[in-house]
Amino acid sequence: MSKLIPVKFLKAWRGYSAGETAGFSAEQVKALTDSETAVLVTVDAKAAQPKSTPAAKVAAPVTPAAAEAPADSGADDEKP
Repeated sequence: MSKLIPVKFLKAWRGYSAGETAGFSAEQVKALTDSETAVLVTVDAKAAQPKSTPAAKVAAPVTPAAAEAPADSGADDEKP
């Protein structure tokens, strides 16, 4: 299988709308660009690299005393 080359459509063509991006063989890309139906999409190598994600926040470990303590529901705060 040959490598697909990305193009961005300038006008509608076979189910693709203007502004859409799709990949085609070199032969098809030449036909699309020659007819001014699409233009080549240039890929910035820096932008193509996945961004590193920040480390997930780690929750504080639950101690046995904290696990056994009842949760404060706030129900005692109401006045009759």
